[in-house]
Amino acid sequence: MKKITFYSLVLTFLLFQSLSCSKKSGSAASSSSCKLISATQSGTQGTGTIDFTYNDDGKIASIVSNLSTGTTTKSFTYTGNVVMISTTTSGSSSVTTDSIVVNSDGLMQSDINRTATDVSFLVYNYSGTEVTSETTEDNSNPIATVNFTFTNGDFDGFPQSNEAFAYNDKASEQGDYFQFSQLVENGVPWIKCAHQVVSASAGAITESITYTYDNSGKITQMTLFGDGQTITYDYDYQCD
Repeated sequence: MKKITFYSLVLTFLLFQSLSCSKKSGSAASSSSCKLISATQSGTQGTGTIDFTYNDDGKIASIVSNLSTGTTTKSFTYTGNVVMISTTTSGSSSVTTDSIVVNSDGLMQSDINRTATDVSFLVYNYSGTEVTSETTEDNSNPIATVNFTFTNGDFDGFPQSNEAFAYNDKASEQGDYFQFSQLVENGVPWIKCAHQVVSASAGAITESITYTYDNSGKITQMTLFGDGQTITYDYDYQCD
C-alpha cells in the first residue's frame, strides 16, 4: 500500500519519499497563478532541494529530489487521462513505473506500480471528491481494502495505523502538507480536503506542522517537528 504507507510516515518525517483542495473557510488562496518550482529541505532528516518543472500545459514534467540521502528523479508523460511516471534513484539501475488513471475531478482513480520485483494495483473510490476507500493488490499480499472518512471536508486519518489529523481554519493551499506530499509523490492527488493539516497523532505521539505565509497568503515555509526531530521546507514559486 504505497500511498497509505507514505502518509503514515509523517510521524517519522519521511515526507519527501512518498491536493488541490476545496475552500470552505479562512483566507482566500492567492497562489492560483503561481507554481511551486522548488523546495529547500533542512533539518534532522537531511538537506537538499526538490525541484519541479512543468510542461507547456502547466502539468508536472519532472521532479528531482537532490538530497543528502540520495537523488530521486521522476519523469512524467501524459496521454488522455493517463499519467505515466518513471522513477530512478541514485545508486540503482532499476526503474519504477506508475501508470495512473485520473478521473474527471483530477483525482487518482487507479495506479499500477511496477518495480523490478513487484507489481501492485491500487483503486480508489469516491463520494463526490472525498475518497471513501482504497483497494490494494500486489504479488505478495492478498487483496486489501481500507475505508476512509471525512469531517467538515477534512480527511480524518488512516484507521489501520490509528493515525489522525488535525486542521486549522485556513483553506488548503499549495505548499500545505497534503498538497505538497502528493505533489512530490506523483503529481496526482487522491485526498482532497478543505483545510491545512497542522498535526498528526498516533497513540502517545503527536507531530506538529506549522506554516509561514507571505502577504498574499502563499505558504513560503512548512516545518514538521516533534519526537526530537524537525524538517523544514522553504518554497520558491514562479508566478505569472
